[in-house]
Amino acid sequence: MYNETMSENERGKLGSFLKESIDWTWDEFCKAEKDHSYTGYQGTVMSLIRKCSDGKLGAIKLAIDRVDGKIETPVKVEYPKVFILFPHAERAALTPPAPDSPTALLAPPADFDSLNEPAEPQEEQVKVATMNLRETVAKMADASRTVPLMIHARKKEVEEAVRNEVDLGDGKSVPLVKSIIAANLIILANEKGKFEAITELFDQIDGKLVETIRILGEDMYLESYVLEAPYGAKKNKEGVYYLEAPQISDTWKQKFKKD
Repeated sequence: MYNETMSENERGKLGSFLKESIDWTWDEFCKAEKDHSYTGYQGTVMSLIRKCSDGKLGAIKLAIDRVDGKIETPVKVEYPKVFILFPHAERAALTPPAPDSPTALLAPPADFDSLNEPAEPQEEQVKVATMNLRETVAKMADASRTVPLMIHARKKEVEEAVRNEVDLGDGKSVPLVKSIIAANLIILANEKGKFEAITELFDQIDGKLVETIRILGEDMYLESYVLEAPYGAKKNKEGVYYLEAPQISDTWKQKFKKD
């Protein structure tokens, strides 16, 4: 559900400078913000960081996307199923058919279980990406809810000291840019109750919900009049043996993929 680590080329010039800037301490940022030796594009990045520090949700989302990549939306495609009914069968075979027998084509694959739900995505596809801003948000969300508030208060103290050219010799640590961005997102959600920020936190930490696409069409039922249902057949609520035929469904899937 998360993109792989973005390369410098994918991140681009502004995104790469943003990635560098989020590791600055806040006093370093405040000084750089007033330094006219930086280029125009670097000034644009610093303007984005300032918007993030002011609690602008759109800016925070843009910063996370530009550093860590967008969150992928997992998609599950459901195809119509194919079942074979055996209305005249009085029993089901006790053993799988021989490979060369007429019913061999009806046998389900060895790893197929009609009672199981669709497999969940593999762990490597759903693990949380351990990347800069997104990781900071996740870690801060696990901490006490007072932590973002303390970071926000410390940010104001640092800005005041830099503005007045006062030495920050109070022994307190100076938060990093990425900590302030993460803190503002959490404050928007928890303290200000902004629904969009709450949704964003769900997406950043848990990932987006799976979107299910169902290919139009009803499940198909075919009938076979053999007196013995193939191995693996089960009875439905009417007492008729049936068997799902994933081989036919797989043929449809391959056709849709080609199209």
